[in-house]
Amino acid sequence: MRKLFAVLLFVMMYAHGNSQCTCSTSSSDPSVDNGSHNLVLNKGQWLVGLYGDARKFTVDGISSEHQHHSNGSNSAMVMLQSAGIATADVRYGLNDRITLGMQLPYLRLVAAPYSAAGLGDMNLTAAWDFFVKKDLAAAMVLGLELPTGVRSDIGTETSTSIGSGSWDPVAGLNVVKSWGRNFVRAGVFYKYSTYGFDGVNYGSFTGHSLSYTYEWKDGGSCCSRDSSKTGSAYRINFFAALNGEINGQQFKSNSVFVSNTGGYILLAQLGTTFGHGKFSIPMSFSLPVFQTYNGMQSPLVYRVKIGFVRTF
Repeated sequence: MRKLFAVLLFVMMYAHGNSQCTCSTSSSDPSVDNGSHNLVLNKGQWLVGLYGDARKFTVDGISSEHQHHSNGSNSAMVMLQSAGIATADVRYGLNDRITLGMQLPYLRLVAAPYSAAGLGDMNLTAAWDFFVKKDLAAAMVLGLELPTGVRSDIGTETSTSIGSGSWDPVAGLNVVKSWGRNFVRAGVFYKYSTYGFDGVNYGSFTGHSLSYTYEWKDGGSCCSRDSSKTGSAYRINFFAALNGEINGQQFKSNSVFVSNTGGYILLAQLGTTFGHGKFSIPMSFSLPVFQTYNGMQSPLVYRVKIGFVRTF
């Protein structure tokens, strides 16, 4: 039953590239660990999840009505204020070492008085648990982000949009080490961005994460393939993580860079996952520890995430 927590890390991670905003509107994860310590599903196992991600941004204490464009014009400057991302996740254990996945997000971006909403870019992924020991495991992930996102733009100074219009390959690596009920997990993720709508490259993305998880109920080896021991009917874990995101600066086909795009953010995250039977609910809260951006962008204030997951 511990497989119920499997692969929750990568669902948020892959949602990242689906919102093309240099203010980290996209989900980040690469890196955000929801306390999972198993890297793949069992053979023939299905996982279906729905995840919500709410984000609040600030405009450095200056009302957007009183800001001005970086080019010196007097027209009001529009800055991103909030973002909501709902992501549907479906995964299948092809065998005990390989798990196939699909993630499809729906986004709503607000930059008052404007807003935009619609489907984001879909991710197709394959995770391979290539190294397995009793208390140590490693898995790599390969995938492709498809241009299913709508062509919608809220006209902010930060070139914020829903879909990208590009086909972007992705790759990741996760390693987990266990000591009884304690788990340490490290991961890296990379998305190579290609040209999309209007000949714009929305910038490649790199994420890194380091997390610690304590399983208060139903602890076990990170690498066990034995699903016969279900442990307690209730499962609870607590986790803490540091997650970093590097957003590449956007540029056009003529190699001209887009102003006010690209940057780096480091997030501190606390969360818990409650599980019962084949259901689980991961929840987390993140605050920025450090963030720096190119030009004028909306700094992140906080992120709140919650998910509802069921295995079959």
